Amino acid sequence: PPGYTNRHRFYYIQKVREPVDRLVSLYYYALSPNHLSFYPADRERIAEIANATAGSVIPSLDECLFGSKNPNGCVRSMHDEEAPLTNRMTRFFCGYAPECQRAHSPAALYLAQQHAIQNYTVVGVLEHQAESMALLHDRLPQFFGTPNAVSITLDQMFVNKRRYSYPEPSIEARRFLAEQNANDMILYRFLVDHLLKKYQALSK
Repeated sequence: PPGYTNRHRFYYIQKVREPVDRLVSLYYYALSPNHLSFYPADRERIAEIANATAGSVIPSLDECLFGSKNPNGCVRSMHDEEAPLTNRMTRFFCGYAPECQRAHSPAALYLAQQHAIQNYTVVGVLEHQAESMALLHDRLPQFFGTPNAVSITLDQMFVNKRRYSYPEPSIEARRFLAEQNANDMILYRFLVDHLLKKYQALSK
C-alpha cells in the first residue's frame, strides 16, 4: 500500500473488482470447505458474522444480513475495528496516513484516488480485462509481451466456480452492500474511468 518505501525501484500494478461482487465472493469463499486460508483473519471474521463453522450449512448472504438467526450481526461485524470488511479498496489505496483509519471519510477517498493514479503504473479492472492488459503491455512490455498473447476473457480465467452454486444476493442485499461500501463504489468508478481514458489515449 502507499506509504511503504524501500531503496529499490518497483513498478506498482494492481487490479480491482466491482466492490459488491468482491464482497459476495469473499463471503462464500471464506466459508467454503475449500477455502485455502490465505487470510485466516477473514475466515474467522466471516464465520463469526455468519454464525457458521466449517462443515455446517452455509447461510446465504441475505440470511446473514437480514435473517432472524443473527440480527444485525453482519452489519456490526462488517465495521469491526480490528478486521473491517467495508471499504477495503479505499483502505488499501489510501495507505498509512491517519486519514486512512476512517475509510468511509471523504479524506480517505481523496487520498486513495490520488495514490492510485500517482503511485501505480497500471491499476487494472477485472471487468475490463482487455483494456487492462493492453495498458500493461504498453507500460510494461518487458513483462507482458503482446496484447494478443496475454489478453484473456473472464470465462478463461481461473476463478472460484463454487461461488455460483450459492444463491445470488437479492437486489436489496446488493443495494445494502453498496451503501455500506460507498467509498469503494466511488473509487471503483473513478478507477474504471481512469483506465478507459488511458486506454482510449493509446489509439490516438
